[in-house]
Amino acid sequence: MKKLFTFVIALFALLSVQLNAKTIYFDAGGSSLWDQGNAWFSAWVWGGTQTSAWYKATKGAQYYEINIPDDAEGMKFVRFSSVSTSESWTKAEGEVDGYWNQTGDIAISDGNLITITGWGDADFQQSTYGDEPEIQTELNFALVGRINGDDDNEILKYEDGLKFTKESDFVYTLTTTFTGSIDKDGKLVQKVKIVDADNKIWARNDSKVVYPEGTADKDVHATMTKSETNSSAYLVTTDYETVSYKITFTLDGTTKGKLSFKPVEGDDPIIDPDDPIVDPEVLEFALIGRLNGDNDNPIETFEEDLKFTQESDLIYSLNISFTGVVEGKDGEMVQKVKLIDSEGNIWGRDKSKQIFEGGGDNFATLSKGKDTSSAYLVTDVAVDYKLIFTLDEDKLNGRLTFEIAEQPTDIEETTSELIYVVDGTIIAPAPFAIIDLSGKDVTNANGSLQGTYIVKTQNSTAKISVQ
Repeated sequence: MKKLFTFVIALFALLSVQLNAKTIYFDAGGSSLWDQGNAWFSAWVWGGTQTSAWYKATKGAQYYEINIPDDAEGMKFVRFSSVSTSESWTKAEGEVDGYWNQTGDIAISDGNLITITGWGDADFQQSTYGDEPEIQTELNFALVGRINGDDDNEILKYEDGLKFTKESDFVYTLTTTFTGSIDKDGKLVQKVKIVDADNKIWARNDSKVVYPEGTADKDVHATMTKSETNSSAYLVTTDYETVSYKITFTLDGTTKGKLSFKPVEGDDPIIDPDDPIVDPEVLEFALIGRLNGDNDNPIETFEEDLKFTQESDLIYSLNISFTGVVEGKDGEMVQKVKLIDSEGNIWGRDKSKQIFEGGGDNFATLSKGKDTSSAYLVTDVAVDYKLIFTLDEDKLNGRLTFEIAEQPTDIEETTSELIYVVDGTIIAPAPFAIIDLSGKDVTNANGSLQGTYIVKTQNSTAKISVQ
């Protein structure tokens, strides 16, 4: 009888905990953010009457879910490596045991739906389940504030501002000539903020005077933070009527970015002698490493045919088609790459990192002077790729991404070679490759294909339809 009583008491206690639990919903951001690489998720929960503990998320009908004590006060979500078998606070890089990412502290009272919006610890939104936030998937920006000498009328709406052009996933630029300026402590300035297309202000919690890039011993950038509205960056535009300025906004995650500017090349601004302009460093880059399937003979010098083209002050690109691959650390077929600049400096990594085409989070940070490890680009053969290297403002680090290059849009033959279809099979001079419009090599499926494809031979490229 005593055992039965004890069992009933224990069962009652268990039911009490369950009845006093609340459900937290977790949106990992889809396959472009946290929900990739076979990661799994858990939340560290604290506060209330319960001891701090891990709660592993399970997949629900729409979101991941955890059930936590009703009086819990705070938590943080953690993304664990695919090979991890238990929660820990060991940081993992690559396919090793430990965690990959974590959020900052989350106040449970602010909402029961947590939505990941980026890769930083503050890149999440909190709302109430059933009232999900609209996540902005494409960022666009405009320059606003007290500009063109009008100190009495502050522009704050995206549609009224000066629009930036997107140069890459991280870099936005704007070239403009101002029609007036405002006096700030004897300096002629533009008092600026950034606004995105959702009319969210990106500003500062204190004002900051910013000089053109290259100004000696002066601040040449201002960090702008999303949802900060109080203060502006003051751009010193002394020659506002005669000089065009190029303004650059470089994102660092999804909630902040660096704002900088400089005179457009060819203009000759008159600068105070106390603030001399120094010519910015001009860098050139080339691809090096174990390329094209040759793992034994790495390219180690600056070669013109592997040289990047400078697209802007901070962005470089290289179009290339690889002729072979080598096996990477996870069995994927890769190119093991680094960069070399025109001064002979190697740009590499402390640890190797595998990245896939598509940009976004698929990037590897390369640092000047690091020669220990490479970025592993998971590539195919006979596919045209575009490699993009985006320098940070300090020009000591940069992000390497790559994507499938734009394919031909018209059915054409670049030589007199004959490429045609017979009974659903593509006929072309051997050797040849068949690429679908997403960039995938589908040569082995020839005979069972249907649709439009790119056919590459040794001498020509053609676009052809298979019915």
